[in-house]
Amino acid sequence: MSKYRGANYGFINWVIVFALALTWGTSFVLIKHSLMGLERFEVASLRIVITMTVLLPFVFIYRRRVTRARYPLLFLSGFLGSGLPAYLFSTAQQHLPSSIAGVLNALTPVWALVLGILIFRHKTHLLQVLGVVLGFFGAMFLIVNGKVQFDWEHLQYAFYIIIATACYGANLNLVRSKLSHVPPIAIVAYAFLLIGIPALIILISTGFFQRIGSAPAAQHAMLYISTLAIVGTAGASIVFYMLVQRTSTMFGAMTTYLIPVVAVIWGLFDGESIGWSHAIGLALVLLGVYFATRKKIKENPASETQPAK
Repeated sequence: MSKYRGANYGFINWVIVFALALTWGTSFVLIKHSLMGLERFEVASLRIVITMTVLLPFVFIYRRRVTRARYPLLFLSGFLGSGLPAYLFSTAQQHLPSSIAGVLNALTPVWALVLGILIFRHKTHLLQVLGVVLGFFGAMFLIVNGKVQFDWEHLQYAFYIIIATACYGANLNLVRSKLSHVPPIAIVAYAFLLIGIPALIILISTGFFQRIGSAPAAQHAMLYISTLAIVGTAGASIVFYMLVQRTSTMFGAMTTYLIPVVAVIWGLFDGESIGWSHAIGLALVLLGVYFATRKKIKENPASETQPAK
């Protein structure tokens, strides 16, 4: 068992959580601006291809640490954790505000908990369930009381994000249960290599390379998608998998509950007023994180809740 496992969530782990929340809280805006100059499949495919290119050196560095027997799991991890969600989010955000996409992303811990119990047979306790529920309602409270307008005619596109968060939840459990002994950089590098080749084929089929040189809007969008791929996908994914291996599935998933908090903070800097309703939402989110990541109290304090074998 990894020396980082257990429920000892130290200061460094919390710093990582808030850094990831800040990074991913900005990613929805980057996707929104990318879609102003690129088509949805171009945004998703280009994001994956750029990330694959950046991480390619690590494929060679870790080639002796990753056996071919792990390729199916690494492909599945890449497909669930980045591949399919990238296309789902780019499609949904053509019709949904980035703030709505951000709050729907907060469903990830719910899926992580449910799928962990049903498929991966992870044990849980009442505090985790309470934390997940509180955190989710806190995130929703922030959006509703932030007067974000939601067009219910586009409800179908919200389901795309719900499916994406289910993929995230499944991948969290997969990484924690099946890939815990693979270095985080190797997981990300090989996962993107395996999903990057199909993404490159899709990108070529869109005609992107034929028109990128003559479309200023597409060139401008490239800046946003490159930033998203390098910082928000490649770099953040490595750090996130490291966090999951250091702590637990649920602790890592709590990152998504802090994304609406980041949105409120950005709103404050942008001149928006912050009232008591926002404070209540923030309190619910943080209380949910506390309960969901708190260790279950047992008769033997030294024992830990472990996944069922």
